[in-house]
Amino acid sequence: MGRIVTLLTDFGEVSPFTGIIKGVIKTICDECELVTISNDIPSFDIIIGAYVLRESYKYFPKGTVHLVVIDPGVGTKRKCIAIRTKDYWFVGPDNGVLWPAAKENEIVKVYELIPEKLSKNVSYTFHARDVFAPAAARIAKNENIKNFGKEMKENEITKIKLEEYAFSDKFGNVELPFQGMYEVVYKGKRIPPAKTFGEIPEGEIRAIINSRGRLELAMNKGSAYSYLENPLRINIDGKEYVFKIKFVG
Repeated sequence: MGRIVTLLTDFGEVSPFTGIIKGVIKTICDECELVTISNDIPSFDIIIGAYVLRESYKYFPKGTVHLVVIDPGVGTKRKCIAIRTKDYWFVGPDNGVLWPAAKENEIVKVYELIPEKLSKNVSYTFHARDVFAPAAARIAKNENIKNFGKEMKENEITKIKLEEYAFSDKFGNVELPFQGMYEVVYKGKRIPPAKTFGEIPEGEIRAIINSRGRLELAMNKGSAYSYLENPLRINIDGKEYVFKIKFVG
């Protein structure tokens, strides 16, 4: 089995778009193993796409090529890029969606992809097919990226800050951008800590440390997301913060 190429998109599971880009990749790199992270990112939601990528990429083998297409700016002047990090490759639009994951894994080189060197006829509306998929496949085949990309400076790429957001999963557990346990006060009331979901009294909210080591607000068989106001105004260790909660689902 060849190198893994992952797919993370907002295309959904019914449209032909994901099938098309899988076909393009396999035509170029038949030995590649395609793994879908998700095709259900909310349409155009770069923030949730960046969050899901950051949380997922590191669990794949070193050398994996992560292809990401959440691209509301397709066909505009936004660049198509590939980022080489310490352990991975990230391919997608230069709109910030790649930045948090790539930064976390230590950026080595950044390249602007050259569309005309990847496809003969490049659509203004489907760079996933004509630029990103061919680039990911050719990287997976260990082709020299300088054949279809030119080096650019790291400070030229678009950056976003996931630290400005809280994220809710489908159960309504709300993850905050803090590692470890903190003193949490919401609307003047302290939220007590808990170790597990099951020990939380039903209908009450608690602060836990989730599986990724981050501070999370949770309810047992209930939704902290529905319980909390959005934007979330909360006191962490005596300091006031305001976070927009994004529902990842």
